Amino acid sequence: TLSLSAGATFTLIGTDGGLLDHPVPGLTSLTLAPAERADVVVDFASFAPGTEIFMSNGFLPPPPNPIVPEVMKFVVQNQPGFTGAIPATLRPIETLDPADAVRTREFLLRKGQEPCAGSRWEIQTRNETGVTVGAVWDDVTEYPQLGTTEIWEFVNPTVVPHPMHMHLVFFQILNRQDFEIVNDEVIPLGSPIPPAPEEAGWKDTARTEPGQILRVIARFEDYEGLYAYHCHILEHEDHEMMRQFRTVGGVELALDSTQITWPVEPGANGYDIIRGDLSTLHTSGGDFALATQACVLNAQPVNSWLHAGDPPLASGDGYWYLSRTRDAVGKGTYESGSSFQVGAR
Repeated sequence: TLSLSAGATFTLIGTDGGLLDHPVPGLTSLTLAPAERADVVVDFASFAPGTEIFMSNGFLPPPPNPIVPEVMKFVVQNQPGFTGAIPATLRPIETLDPADAVRTREFLLRKGQEPCAGSRWEIQTRNETGVTVGAVWDDVTEYPQLGTTEIWEFVNPTVVPHPMHMHLVFFQILNRQDFEIVNDEVIPLGSPIPPAPEEAGWKDTARTEPGQILRVIARFEDYEGLYAYHCHILEHEDHEMMRQFRTVGGVELALDSTQITWPVEPGANGYDIIRGDLSTLHTSGGDFALATQACVLNAQPVNSWLHAGDPPLASGDGYWYLSRTRDAVGKGTYESGSSFQVGAR
């Protein structure tokens, strides 16, 4: 936690992902975890030449870590510098809407067993039955589809904060929330706590405080491939608190006179096929969640569907089909029947 002596204050204008939409003035302190960044403006105009102003660090790490109380010294000069006003608006920033998220993922930040040292820091992912399916670097259990938005929940049951960092994307902090663990299930407590103004805008690192859930929202764009996400405390990521996710492109269906086929998707351990008729889709205004539909293929390890056997329809009507992948966590990339398209069907 950084602060200035002599009553000087910060005006925050940017974070990890660049400028905020508007400045945040009058900050007397600023807390930054490893890898977090802040762009600040300090106004020295009211201080006499020769005044010494110290930037201090109020964080007291546990032993044997060194204490660094003084970070920097400023000496006010007698020649005036830039004194122009900070613009009231810095740049437009799109606010990501949680209703656009195709799914929510949960990550448990805690220690797991390790045969040599006894324990190690891990990022654990679990399937729908609570079984841990990912905990180490080689466990890839997240396959975001390019062009989609997801909510990631980092759950911290430990007594130390974890600054969580995602590669490829910038995200926005939605909220934090207290929780308890009952029978190894995460139970949120109280109301979500919105981020402070100094945490607005685009971030790529955010603190997961002890005993809290950190929720962030990100849109996955640009590139397919493997990307890291990890705690930015060096000792933690050097354990197994560094994992990988793989971004994938959209599923392209191929149609012939008898069947529908699609490529085998990375990370998929099964597929669903949802079928509906076009007449009710038109009636619903194009809302798939309201249209009449049926799950004709459920979590099957095949990449085709024999549509020639589907029931005949009235003249002029037709079917629409939706392919959904299922991954090791047990959820898919699309939630049929839910207007928010999230969670397990």
